Amino acid sequence: MSRDLAHRVTELVKPTSKEDKRMTLFPTARREGLIVEELPDEVLVYDLNTDKAHCLNKTAALIWKNCDGKKAEGDIAAVLQRELKSPIPNQVVTLGLEELAGFGLLKEVAAGPRREHLSRRRLIQNLGLTAALALPLIVSISAPAAAQAGSGPPDPCIANPGGLGCSCNIDSQCDSQNCNEGVCGPEL
Repeated sequence: MSRDLAHRVTELVKPTSKEDKRMTLFPTARREGLIVEELPDEVLVYDLNTDKAHCLNKTAALIWKNCDGKKAEGDIAAVLQRELKSPIPNQVVTLGLEELAGFGLLKEVAAGPRREHLSRRRLIQNLGLTAALALPLIVSISAPAAAQAGSGPPDPCIANPGGLGCSCNIDSQCDSQNCNEGVCGPEL
């Protein structure tokens, strides 16, 4: 399919749901609202809109970096083969695009013909275990809300300064009336 024809098809077929994002002909990575930190073998992406952090392995990072709206899946697979110095089938790119779309790291774009969902398990079965090392992987965590991000439980000695284990200078500062070397101890 020529690029002009593919472009016309993408203008005609609009995505109807989040799931349709995986069918893109020329995928485009989302860049706005993201903080990106590149490391030697992975890329960390923090999504300011969802407060989620994503860790992309080398394969997923290469796929995401090459989603420029100009490359088709086959073109991205060719880039991966050059960069990873290993044969990379288009199905690996398809899986990576599905994962990137699922985590909201691709822009909403026009979709191509619907394809069957590709599972990681089936891809490993078809390609072999050694190909599993080249599979794209994205691990995500949610940032805690401000109230959850505290440093731990409150200090019990603030609410009850004379409780066991709290600091003291004299016996009368302790509920147990037992100040033992600067710490309230049990009753004697």
